[in-house]
Amino acid sequence: MTNTIHNAVSTPRWAGLRLLGIVGIALAGFGCSSDRIADDRRNQYIHSLKSGHQDATLATRWAVAGDHAILMPVSIELPYVEDQSLVGAATNAVVLAFDLTSLQTLEVSVNAGPGAVGGLIVDLLRQTEEGWESLGSIGTAERFLEYVPSEPGRFAVRAQPVFGSMGTFGLALMPRTPLRFPVETDSSRSVLSYFGDARDGGTRTHKGIDIFAPRGTPVVAAADGKVTSVARSPRGGLHVWQESAKGRLYYAHLDSAAVQPGTIRKGDLIGSVGNSGNARTTSPHLHFGVYSERRHPVDPLPLVGTRRPVQPWTLPPGVTPPVLAIDADTLNLRIRPSTGARVLHQLVRNELVMVRATSGSWLRVRTGEGFHGFIHSDYVRPPQFSRGTLAADATLYQSPDARSPKMIAIRSGEAIFGAGRFGRFRWIETASGVRGWVWSVEA
Repeated sequence: MTNTIHNAVSTPRWAGLRLLGIVGIALAGFGCSSDRIADDRRNQYIHSLKSGHQDATLATRWAVAGDHAILMPVSIELPYVEDQSLVGAATNAVVLAFDLTSLQTLEVSVNAGPGAVGGLIVDLLRQTEEGWESLGSIGTAERFLEYVPSEPGRFAVRAQPVFGSMGTFGLALMPRTPLRFPVETDSSRSVLSYFGDARDGGTRTHKGIDIFAPRGTPVVAAADGKVTSVARSPRGGLHVWQESAKGRLYYAHLDSAAVQPGTIRKGDLIGSVGNSGNARTTSPHLHFGVYSERRHPVDPLPLVGTRRPVQPWTLPPGVTPPVLAIDADTLNLRIRPSTGARVLHQLVRNELVMVRATSGSWLRVRTGEGFHGFIHSDYVRPPQFSRGTLAADATLYQSPDARSPKMIAIRSGEAIFGAGRFGRFRWIETASGVRGWVWSVEA
């Protein structure tokens, strides 16, 4: 299978970009290859910054921010959706890393919220023995790309706002499989029994997968085709057979059936989850099987995935505050937006975090120590400013970075309102209402 990426607006030029290292991506050369896909909007934007009438350092700052993100990829599981709230001067990039099989089609889409300006440059990366290799990118005028890998591997999407971007932007990474997931459940852990598992004391093997869900959960057709049989048997209970271009599909242990023999379309209702047949002593689930043209069973899992696609997201009505405080004695920062994901770091009450994006009820944040990960939104609150005085002369910075623009100088003993610490910086508000960051030993 040939790698393909489809650009939503422009015609692909099949131009390639190989990342020769972490620093200096903009200097990497182009070359033609069937593995390289789509236009390289990233390098085009860097070139426009260099050749335009803007500050010559802008191109370097933007490129270095993208380089730095590659050093700290955020691991995710597909499908994945997040909303980014941009404030204009931000150059921060994120690299979202994930696994992709050769049977999956990756769809990446960007959606701009009402009134949003600017946008994201999104490029697709593939991990090799030498590091990350770029497969191409899309720019702010393009909202969609599609990629079919020729072999399984580790991939990543890097998203970085162009200068002046403001508003909310949705980023969605969707894996599409040859067959639709046949149970209407959003659980990421619904497949609990796999192809090839031992059955009946090892006398036979499992010829499908078991997808667990509450009784009555809808079961839908995994492909277009024709229902050939609706029947009952001691082993499969109430079951449905379907012919499709991907083979014969078998839906078993149903609680009810909603079809009769005849034409059926992908997504049409087949019936509902149950535990009929020899599954009567187990929790309700669908046994789903796929059989080749020669009636040989094949593993359905690579064909349907582990869960149904995420529904289209809705952008939040407001902008998520860029700075929030931890509202728990301790809070785990996790590698992925899941309570079962590995813990990266532990945060403490009143510690400040920078919110980079929202993903459902999870927030993707950066901590003052430089960790990037996910926390649950139930355990944060807006920072609370309390009155105090400045212990020494200080400089108020625009962001918690000594290289950021300086705002004003503040004298020792001046009244301030402090909100909390972010690494070595403290967020404060002056008596005149100006908010910014001071080096923490100064406050």
